[in-house]
Amino acid sequence: MQQRILLVGPRVRHVHTGVAVAFELLISGLAAAGIDASIVDTQWGGSVRNSGRFNLKRMFIVGVCVVHAWWKTLNCQTLYMPISTSRLGFIRDSMIIRFAALLKRRIVVHLHGSGLKPLYENSSERARKLMRQTLTHVDCYVVLGELLRDQFSFVPGWEDKTRVVLNGTPIDEKAIADLSQKSPPANGEPWRFLYLSNLMLTKGYLELVEACHILLQQGYSNFQCNLCGEFLGIVAENDSVSVEDRETEFLQRIKAPPLSDHVHYHGTVSGSQKDAFLREAHALVLPTYYPWEGQPLSINEALAWATPVVSTRHRGIPEQVLDGENGYFVEPGNAESLAACLKSFLDDKVPYEAFSRNARKHFENNFTNAQHLAKLIPLLVD
Repeated sequence: MQQRILLVGPRVRHVHTGVAVAFELLISGLAAAGIDASIVDTQWGGSVRNSGRFNLKRMFIVGVCVVHAWWKTLNCQTLYMPISTSRLGFIRDSMIIRFAALLKRRIVVHLHGSGLKPLYENSSERARKLMRQTLTHVDCYVVLGELLRDQFSFVPGWEDKTRVVLNGTPIDEKAIADLSQKSPPANGEPWRFLYLSNLMLTKGYLELVEACHILLQQGYSNFQCNLCGEFLGIVAENDSVSVEDRETEFLQRIKAPPLSDHVHYHGTVSGSQKDAFLREAHALVLPTYYPWEGQPLSINEALAWATPVVSTRHRGIPEQVLDGENGYFVEPGNAESLAACLKSFLDDKVPYEAFSRNARKHFENNFTNAQHLAKLIPLLVD
């Protein structure tokens, strides 16, 4: 008898996060494999612009999602869900998991990041007990990399249940089929640096802007820096400035000389527009120290487009970026370190074409959609 799988997670039509994109990839993969799946959208009618903040609308959405998931659990054999690393989100997930366990369903949870263990460590003993008891019911824990394997280590028996599945890459592989490497800019063309992620303080976008300012002060002007993503705020950043004010301040700064001719903000991009930015970029720059970082999908996308990466030695990123081979690491939160790294590109001190080839090879060896789904889907139909 074919297994019917219930997928509970965020859809891209409401949010553009790495979790939502990966969730859509799984939905498409199961459909392509002819595997019957039912879906509950945990972000139905919601927004993550101020992630983690309590409000009545969010509570209503949580209640609707839980009831919807309970109803669909009655007719499934396996429950799959990306586990939340916020307190309210985990309570929602706990209610769904416990109901599935009561019905003796197979349960697979997928951690798209590194925030579960910190959530546990920073919780009260009562909350810790809830987390342990809930996750004990789970049959399989999926993490994004070997460096993230210990995220479930507070649950008894976690070693035997944990599986590593590297992230796939949400990209049209036909579009990059003939691409094996890029070349550095020629004939006076500028170096194009690309930031492709949601704009949160700990993602390092302000450090990137400051690094660009430092380069201009030092007489370097042959570059363009494009920032793409949505402004988001999270409680854990303890930022006293609202998301709206943070965006206004940012736009005012980059629209003023000397940054105005070199730094540009494009908002959220997708589809052919995103492909165009990736195609033209000479380097992806993501100086993140985001507390819940896992394996950023934008890094995988850059690797697929044979694009070297400048990032940080943070969470699961060292499994994506090989320092000195397909990119460089910089110190998190340090604009001077980032400026010095970008300067090495402008001074032609980077073995660029070798870095570009290595980036593409690393993608092909580890992060294709086929490899990702070939490891993930069997865990759902075990």
